Amino acid sequence: DGGYAAPVRVLANKFTNSKAHGNREGGVAIGVGTARPTLTILSDSERLKAGDTANITFRLSAPSDDFALEDVVATGGTLSGFTGSETSYTAIFTPADNSTVPGNVAVNAAVFADGNTNQNWASSLATEIAIDTTSPQAVIESDQSSLAAGQTAIVTITLSKPATDFSIADIDVAGG
Repeated sequence: DGGYAAPVRVLANKFTNSKAHGNREGGVAIGVGTARPTLTILSDSERLKAGDTANITFRLSAPSDDFALEDVVATGGTLSGFTGSETSYTAIFTPADNSTVPGNVAVNAAVFADGNTNQNWASSLATEIAIDTTSPQAVIESDQSSLAAGQTAIVTITLSKPATDFSIADIDVAGG
């Protein structure tokens, strides 16, 4: 754990008993933990769209009893369902509505401590979460602004995002 043994000793012949016998040397080594806990954050999803969530796992290198949701900084979305203890915690990340801003979950340095009161290092995030919760849009243009009987127009439909299931059945036409 990055700690060391701090010796506590009494050297020989430093005091005597009632018969003038000097003491024997004695001591004990007390383990002192000095390593700051580290934190790794993992996401089960690299990309989220509207309606998706990601399960976030927090892995601490040493047990902590004061790690809390308030210690976590989430951008591009919100966290809920925070639970865990000791060295393992989880939460659910929900991306912000109508957003293409990447999601990020982080923990700043010195916001929680291990059992030896060593404060944590800042977290490391395994992957940034790509977010696209914006709805696709269709822009419709015509080469004609009006038509007489028997005339035709070329109508162009441009989608704001690629679609795999867009078809003629998705188009509503009135009067023609």
